[in-house]
Amino acid sequence: MNLGNRSLRTWGFVGYRICYEHSDEEWKTFLEKFKSDVTAWGDGVRGAGDVKPLCKVRWLDGREHGIPEGDVEAAKRHYQEYSKSPAMAMFLPTGPDSVFLAADKASIESYLHPIQDNAGPVIPVGDLGSFILAVGSADSERRRRGSGREEGEEVAEEADGFNGILRVLGSVLFDDLWASLFRHAFRLSDLARMAEIHPRQVYVGPTVPMERDGWRKSGTWSLTVLKSFEKWQKQ
Repeated sequence: MNLGNRSLRTWGFVGYRICYEHSDEEWKTFLEKFKSDVTAWGDGVRGAGDVKPLCKVRWLDGREHGIPEGDVEAAKRHYQEYSKSPAMAMFLPTGPDSVFLAADKASIESYLHPIQDNAGPVIPVGDLGSFILAVGSADSERRRRGSGREEGEEVAEEADGFNGILRVLGSVLFDDLWASLFRHAFRLSDLARMAEIHPRQVYVGPTVPMERDGWRKSGTWSLTVLKSFEKWQKQ
């Protein structure tokens, strides 16, 4: 892959492990399932086979970098420095508004113990799939606020209180999320608004009215069941 005169070996995301209670074997299983999920794209798309071998998630163990359990802000601070280090010289992230990934307990559990996807036709198959956290970097947040001041926008709370963290369906990570952010088609906060009515507040990619109606019709009962399940997983 080339960007101007810059030859790139890989493109994708840096990912941080920020939950440490799982065993080495469980973490290995998570990585295997995650990789299988996020690389299942591009079938039948011309040219996809040429770029897929270059797309990667570069995982960093937060423990090795002094990141406390579940501390997304500490991961942001580390990524702010890491993204400018020589280690990223041949790695293409999502651009100036760089986004990284974080594996917290809920996202790891979503791969180790996926929810049975049998809520159709109310909720379409795949919409309750496994997810990962996408996190806006500290630099991207500062740039967003600066841009908002220049344009006279209200950005202090991103209108809806967006905190810079978004759950993203693993299956749309590269061909949808990375591509949208790299091409500046959307900001992470835009995608968060699209995820608001999802039962688990997960961004699943482009949707259609019938799909969104299914989420709404699932109503309080589905949200209650899903949140109770996640609460049980955390115990």
